Amino acid sequence: MMDNLNIKRLEQLRATFDDVRLSRLLQEYEEKCAANIVAMLGALNDRDAIRRNAHELRGMSAQFGFENLSSTLGEIEAVEHNDVDLLATIASLCTVLKQSLREAREHLHR
Repeated sequence: MMDNLNIKRLEQLRATFDDVRLSRLLQEYEEKCAANIVAMLGALNDRDAIRRNAHELRGMSAQFGFENLSSTLGEIEAVEHNDVDLLATIASLCTVLKQSLREAREHLHR
């Protein structure tokens, strides 16, 4: 397992989809993540909206094997902290997302 990626899960997906389709799925996932992160940032006063967005991304992240990302999203889903903590957690989500996608793409291009 790489730092942010469960290689076994990614290989299961690779066995199901050809590389072109899997790359397209990763691109769609990245776009959905960006939209959900923007939605979370725009809803800092709406805990239910944040939970819904985090929950949706958490499930998608688990499907790709992005375990650290899924864990961070679980923290956001809990949303029992103040806005500063929440903002910091969402910011860390962006970093983990970037690292996870980079690791997945590097692995797929081997």
